Amino acid sequence: MTAQIKFQQRSRELVCENDNKKTEIYNQVKLQAALIDFGLVMVPLAYDSAGADFLLTDFEGNQMIKVQLKARITVSKKYAGKHLYMAFPMDSKQPDRDWVIVAHDELAELWGKTETTDYLANGGYTAKTVPQQLQAKIQARSVLDHVIQL
Repeated sequence: MTAQIKFQQRSRELVCENDNKKTEIYNQVKLQAALIDFGLVMVPLAYDSAGADFLLTDFEGNQMIKVQLKARITVSKKYAGKHLYMAFPMDSKQPDRDWVIVAHDELAELWGKTETTDYLANGGYTAKTVPQQLQAKIQARSVLDHVIQL
């Protein structure tokens, strides 16, 4: 007789357990499910290729972009000039809500953080929440026609 297996649904917190890799996998799978409604397919990469975690393409393969997945808004020197897009939630405290996908270099220009001490000294800048005055502009620059909920 085989043992009966039952899996219980768990909250995001219990699944991720404050583990960055588990959080990245969770976000990637949830984002992938949401993007199918846009006719987009996520192609995972075996390794971080030129800053990209995955490729995003339409079903026909006519359009493809390289995407870096982040748990919060981030700009970095290592992503500059690589035609890379950033996928992130507008507020990292509410990670299942309001995701956007924005070209990194446009985001860096729009946010204006490339001249800050943090960016210059550490090579990047990040924040838990998109500043209120930038939210509409960032949403307008997203490759998606509206923010998505995971």
